[in-house]
Amino acid sequence: MIEVTGHPCSGKTYILNKSQFKNSVFKKYVGIFRAPKLLFLVVYYTFIDELVRDLISIVFISKEKAYTKLVLIFNIIDKYHYSKKLRSPRDKIMIDEGAIHIIFNLLTTDESRVWEVTDQKEILHRLPQPGKLFLVKTSKEIQAERLSKRGHKRMKHANDFIRITREVSKYIELNFRGDISVISNATELKKSFENT
Repeated sequence: MIEVTGHPCSGKTYILNKSQFKNSVFKKYVGIFRAPKLLFLVVYYTFIDELVRDLISIVFISKEKAYTKLVLIFNIIDKYHYSKKLRSPRDKIMIDEGAIHIIFNLLTTDESRVWEVTDQKEILHRLPQPGKLFLVKTSKEIQAERLSKRGHKRMKHANDFIRITREVSKYIELNFRGDISVISNATELKKSFENT
């Protein structure tokens, strides 16, 4: 499995859709039964998986509103489930925002306790690891421009949000132990993909 992750508005989905690999990207289920399915998976994984219990406990440490916490838990479970399901396929299947992207879900906050517990529990290393990770980055200026047009549910102040999400990106770049390439466009993705 190959995962593409990166800070919000880095161009992940755009790069994948414009690349020759768009047909290799795994399509997540987005139908009307998504919410009930995710609720079932939250309960299921909470009972059987210590890592999921740790992930949920970190979400509850944060000072986010209750609704935001619920959305975060659903997003985390969605990424976790598909990454486990696709862990060792024979084909070079790509996933846009797989398990490693959970780190963005958890750490897009200035709350030091959330960062400390995520680090102490070695969450990054315990998540389902892709065979290859592409970390998409763009300049602050481009990220700011895209955010001003599209917004983001968790963005309160643009400058703080940009700073924090770029810190999370750096955290992944420095601490991911597997095969990682930092890219910014479809040409770099193609070149790195061919060397995988």
